[in-house]
Amino acid sequence: MEAVNGLSFPKNVILLEGARQVGKTTLLAQVAKEYQHSEAITLNLEEDRVLREKIDTSSSFDEFTKLLRDQYLLNPLEPQLLIIDEAQESDLLGSYLRFMKEKWAKTTVILSGSSMTRLFREDTRVPVGRYTSLKVYPFSFREFLSAAKRDVLLEELDTFKHTRRISPTMHLELLKQYDFYLKTGGLPEVVLAALAGDDYALVRRQILLSQEDDFTRNTALADRKVFQLALRGIANHLGSPSKLTHVGGSHALARKVCELLRAWHLVHEIEQKGISSTTAFHPKRYVYDVGIAADLRNMPFPELSVLETLNSALRTQVGGITENAVLLNLLPYNMGNLELSSWKKASGNPSEVDFVWRGKKLIPIECKAALKVSPRSFASLRNYLNESGEKFGVLISAAPFSEHREGNTRLVNLPLYLCEGETILGLV
Repeated sequence: MEAVNGLSFPKNVILLEGARQVGKTTLLAQVAKEYQHSEAITLNLEEDRVLREKIDTSSSFDEFTKLLRDQYLLNPLEPQLLIIDEAQESDLLGSYLRFMKEKWAKTTVILSGSSMTRLFREDTRVPVGRYTSLKVYPFSFREFLSAAKRDVLLEELDTFKHTRRISPTMHLELLKQYDFYLKTGGLPEVVLAALAGDDYALVRRQILLSQEDDFTRNTALADRKVFQLALRGIANHLGSPSKLTHVGGSHALARKVCELLRAWHLVHEIEQKGISSTTAFHPKRYVYDVGIAADLRNMPFPELSVLETLNSALRTQVGGITENAVLLNLLPYNMGNLELSSWKKASGNPSEVDFVWRGKKLIPIECKAALKVSPRSFASLRNYLNESGEKFGVLISAAPFSEHREGNTRLVNLPLYLCEGETILGLV
């Protein structure tokens, strides 16, 4: 194992994945800066097209190794860190990955990109067991507070782990900040613009347009409207089962677009299943950044707010946005290596649980935007626990923390701002 920047990396090749503008390059620069053995070798195949051409015209892995030894002083016999950003731009690099693991025993290799499925072309065998996939996401709420230098609020979140208490004053302030987070999103450049008082909506729009450019340029779908309608259709149905008709076009086209959006980390898809392993329903889809999701809603109403949106119809929309945010705050746990699904009791039965986290135990997680909870708020969790035999469930809401025991089951209401993997595991 290789320890870099506080993380223990296996000697597998590391694939660092995530949408553009989520901070992958910044993370790589920090890892390179803190590498312990020697100066890291950092390459970018989008910027250095000449290098990309040389890699793609090499005749063997040995020739590729000689290229890096000659021009970048790579020494496979010594501990070194090799970072290749935008690795998916190469047609041949994916076919060399297995040999990096087998022949460069002392070299830690990180391949990074926004669409790493493109790294393995159709004629390239995926080298199972030779790489470890790590994912980077937009800022979580905790990281948002850190960027805003809200140290007192961060201390409050940390203290909760020991006291299981948040004061009413801090609860209200944390919800206000969570509203700001929902409105801004977690893209680092957008967050920094918002905190500086700049036009962060314009910055976010520019990022979305650059995503659109990349998508249309690097896929067979040249029509920009396909990209726009698909993302907007998904944003308009957050929290509900997502149908291909929401995406637009023919079913075949909609299915292809959804596959591409997932591959580019622009959409997250959660399977919805019943108790039987053979029972499945329409999946639930979410946008990769909650700020973009809120911006894409095709509704002529003011910005949604956990605290201030009171209209019952709009409150449903608040629920969808917060559910999207809950997912984005769960996903970063263990660098994205966690298993989430959704549960529905049966067709025509409204009982469902938004997320089920499968780890050492099954943890059902239900999301509501409510400012208050009652015994009725836990109905879906109770149904899941009765069906599955599990004894612990989590409700994520805007209400203060509370814990409820019913017989041998335990139900916890966790405020939105406390929703993160480590905190939930600490409550089990």
